[in-house]
Amino acid sequence: TTTPALLAQSSSMGTRKIVALASDEVYSFDDVALCSDGSLFRDPFGSGVEEVATGDLVGKVVSRIARGSSHFLARCSDGALVSWGGNETGQLGIGSFSGSAPPTLVDRSGVLAGKSVVSLSAASSRSHVICSDGTLVGWGGTHLGNAISSSNVPMVINGGIAEGKSFLSIGSGSSHVAAACSDGNFISWGLNTNGQLGSGATSAPQMTPVEVLRTGFLAGTAALQASPAGS
Repeated sequence: TTTPALLAQSSSMGTRKIVALASDEVYSFDDVALCSDGSLFRDPFGSGVEEVATGDLVGKVVSRIARGSSHFLARCSDGALVSWGGNETGQLGIGSFSGSAPPTLVDRSGVLAGKSVVSLSAASSRSHVICSDGTLVGWGGTHLGNAISSSNVPMVINGGIAEGKSFLSIGSGSSHVAAACSDGNFISWGLNTNGQLGSGATSAPQMTPVEVLRTGFLAGTAALQASPAGS
C-alpha cells in the first residue's frame, strides 16, 4: 500500500500490546515483536506466529530488541544480553563462528564484565551496545569501528576519533554506522560511496570513526541520537 495501514496482530498473541518491532525490510515473516509484558513473538502479523522463548530466553523478560540481517539481540530486565540466529561472522558475540545458534547469552567475561547495557543496535552481520558509563562495545563482521574484519566476542570500539569518547546513541545502516557522543560530536564509519558518513566527501570505506561535519544548519548543534539506514 502507498498509505499507512493498520496491521492486525495474530489472535494467538491474545491481548498483548506490541511496543517494539525488530523488522527486516525483505522478510516480514521473520519479524520479531516485543510485547509490553516482555515476551517476544515471531511473525506477529502472519499465520506462523510463535513465541520466542527457548534456550537462554526461557524465563526472561525482554526490555529491548534489535536485529541484523539474520540475527537478533535482546536486553533483558535482569541485565542479561541474549542473541540468536546467524553467526557466520561472530555477530552473536558468543565466542564462536557457528553457522547459527538458538538464544544464547552474549559473552560477558571480557569488556562487558560488570557493565550495564543501556542501548543496543544491530544491522547486517554486526552488533553494538552502549553501556551506562558511555562505553561503546561491538562484535560481529565488517564495520565494527576498530579496523578489524570480525570478532566473535565483544570488544571496545575506540579506534580513530572514538578514542576517549563517551557515547549516547548508536545506529547502524546496512553498510555504515553512526554514533552520537556525550560531548555533542557525531561520528561515523563504514562505506562512504554515497557520502553517507557525512564527512564532506565521498571516499573509500572508513574502518575507524571519522567526524561528521556540522556546518550549515548543523553548526552549533549537539548530536543526541543516531539513526542511519541504507546508504
